[in-house]
Amino acid sequence: MRWFLRSFVALAVAGISAVLWVTIWTGGGPLADLIQPRVRPDWAPSPDSVEGASLPRDRVVLDLFAAIPDPMAVAHVPELGLLVATLDGSIHAMERPGMPKVASIADLVGELSGTHGLFDIAYDVSAGVLYASYASVGGPLTVVALTPPDFDEPDVVLIVDHLSDGHHGGDLEFSPRGELVLSIGDDASFDLTTSSPFDKARRAVLRTRQEIALDPANPNGSVVIVDPSWRDHLLDVVPAERLVAYGLRNPWRISFDQESGDLWIADVGHHWREEVDLVPAGGPAPNFGWPRMEGSYWHTRLPPGDRVTPAFEYPHGDGVCAVVGGYVYHGEEFPELVGQYVFSDFCSGRIRALRLDDGVVVGLTDVGVSLPLTTSFWQDADGELWVMAKGGVYRLASSS
Repeated sequence: MRWFLRSFVALAVAGISAVLWVTIWTGGGPLADLIQPRVRPDWAPSPDSVEGASLPRDRVVLDLFAAIPDPMAVAHVPELGLLVATLDGSIHAMERPGMPKVASIADLVGELSGTHGLFDIAYDVSAGVLYASYASVGGPLTVVALTPPDFDEPDVVLIVDHLSDGHHGGDLEFSPRGELVLSIGDDASFDLTTSSPFDKARRAVLRTRQEIALDPANPNGSVVIVDPSWRDHLLDVVPAERLVAYGLRNPWRISFDQESGDLWIADVGHHWREEVDLVPAGGPAPNFGWPRMEGSYWHTRLPPGDRVTPAFEYPHGDGVCAVVGGYVYHGEEFPELVGQYVFSDFCSGRIRALRLDDGVVVGLTDVGVSLPLTTSFWQDADGELWVMAKGGVYRLASSS
């Protein structure tokens, strides 16, 4: 009997070990939520590996410029001044008394939810056109063009069809060369934690979907250059000359360094890491590895291809949940921040900045202010930064 019990226990332990091993390395099973994936050797700089610093206490203040629910984006339009776009599809003149509504795509946005609504606006000075991105419940990521000051019927420029109704991305930025650039999420279509390790068919489907995701021609999980002359264009294949980056999960805010031309991407993580990616100006479109990689963690044994390591990453925990990208600071109010990439986190609202040396992150600066439920940043023509949260639009201002 004792021999039988010992054999049974040994077999049980071996079986559990095998299940754990397969679960971790295939990215499947509910146990993957409890056990951390293995770290790749090409780890990225993180809070524990770079020099920390803080600005003097009370050096920076958050100056409330406009109290308005759910602000998502700010743009400057010469005829109207500063415009603020809200999640419900409304666009308001922020500098006018009472912040009147000057445009609306609320009928296109429709019902709101946590992952739907108006995402961003961007104004093309040369063409006199305001672009807006949005997604309605069950609808695709869509980019429309509106002409101020009357903002008549919007023209649909681009459609990115999504099947799973999530992770849209939707940030709009103009490059230093005047190109309209759009971030696109991965469609929330990569379930890495619910497959049984013994479900070969489902694992095969997951592998195929990952291979599709890492195909540079697949628009999901990418940053692309938009052709403003497009009308009702369904982007199902990305031409190589329009691809800026791929292998992304949910790039929530991208920005160009107006001096170097480098592109910064804040990519919201899955279970383990939030990452900040850097695309040097003039280089090829890099692959950042999702869905096989999340920061420096891998979800499967499958190789991520020619994958580029993030510029910076930080772990979940301590009140953080989703990175919110900002800009490289080039203003005059904070000389100590010039050349640093300023960003935040949606949950903690803690505003920090990455210090660089020859394009490599070497330090992390605590700016000294927090704004929970941060949704976005904006950089004005003077290089100063504005930040949006659920209750309003703020300027990062000097206390002196």
